[in-house]
Amino acid sequence: MIITLPRLSFALCMALAGNLIGPATLNAQVQNCGLAAGSGGTLSTSQPTICADGSLWAPPTVSGYTAGLPNREYVFQDPSDIVYNEDSSAFGPRILAINSTGAFDPQAAGLADGDQFIVTAVTYDLADLQSFAQTLLNGSFLFTPCCTFAELVQGIDVCSVYNSVGIFNGSDVTGLGPWVNSILAFGGADALDNIIYSWDQINLQAGQPCTGSLPLCYATSTDLTVDIVCSFTCSTATPPSNPIHTNSATRVTLSWDPIPGSVACQLGAQRLTPPGPSPTQNLIGAAPTTTNIPYSLLGAGTTWRYRVRCACSITPTVDATGFSVWDTFSVPVAREMQELPEAVAASATLNIWPNPASTQLTVETGFGLSSLEIMDGLGRLRQVIQPQAWTDGVQTIALDNLEPGIYLLVARYEGRSGNPTETIRFSVQ
Repeated sequence: MIITLPRLSFALCMALAGNLIGPATLNAQVQNCGLAAGSGGTLSTSQPTICADGSLWAPPTVSGYTAGLPNREYVFQDPSDIVYNEDSSAFGPRILAINSTGAFDPQAAGLADGDQFIVTAVTYDLADLQSFAQTLLNGSFLFTPCCTFAELVQGIDVCSVYNSVGIFNGSDVTGLGPWVNSILAFGGADALDNIIYSWDQINLQAGQPCTGSLPLCYATSTDLTVDIVCSFTCSTATPPSNPIHTNSATRVTLSWDPIPGSVACQLGAQRLTPPGPSPTQNLIGAAPTTTNIPYSLLGAGTTWRYRVRCACSITPTVDATGFSVWDTFSVPVAREMQELPEAVAASATLNIWPNPASTQLTVETGFGLSSLEIMDGLGRLRQVIQPQAWTDGVQTIALDNLEPGIYLLVARYEGRSGNPTETIRFSVQ
């Protein structure tokens, strides 16, 4: 009996932190507890594409399911965002959402036109999972709490980590969401493979003291991949609408509602006070909706108005709408970037447009920039940009060498004490 106690503690810790050891292979169907191969069923959908416009993707259909387990949840993942554990081992696509309805909003998950998501149905018995957590947190063996066994052998206060994510009793495990939170608390990554791996580690120690008559039974369906395609029939009959502005400490943000399917927009501005130039700015990309202009380009104490028009095509000819109504804004006095206190200038945030991008990306940063780096979804450095040619903190970067997908833009600064780097996510389509 005493020989099994260290194995018990090891199992309890690794069931939660087991994702720190190494990945298990997750096939299209995973079976356990005597379940037949393919018992998780096959997912299919009548909606293989959806637009990231705030609408919901319809729940998929599950056929061929034979596992007979009472609980089913759908796990949505981003195939272009591979997540890693503390030991740098890859554990598959990042989880975007988990729910029991099967409905999904790509826009709410941060996805855009050209992205994809994967959905997998996971069936299991929540009562078994709650029983395991309840035994770990409140059970005992030989008058010694199970938590004590785990802490003494592993040097980790397993139950306190559980408590840190709000799990004090088995009933606090209300689904896969809280279980994923416990995996994250142990330094694991939010990936479906980690959920399966943690359950497999529990099953390895089935029948040990404290854990009772395990194993945990589960089944996963086939994966289903859905493309995000936002294609519209573009019409120039109606101009863009709702031009507005938002002032910040260092810039003004101009926003509008473009016409669906437009490939470019053009701003037409006019300085009203004092009377002055009427510049234009072209924004190329899928239905651009916003742009940022530093105060240093506009002049302190000036008043401007702007309007916008959009185009359904720019080659071989421009097919554009009429201009929208005007929106008027003012630049605060003495708020140009070079006149700001050092602390304010150092807090300037990183801005990019358009996003998603196609062939180029316009970047605006704060003072003290030393370099920009572009990283792909696997964490590989793809491009380094030095800021020698920057004017007023704005520059256009060519993206010709990047494949469609999700990337990170990392700005590195010199002379900053609080935030020496800034990172922003963007996509290339």
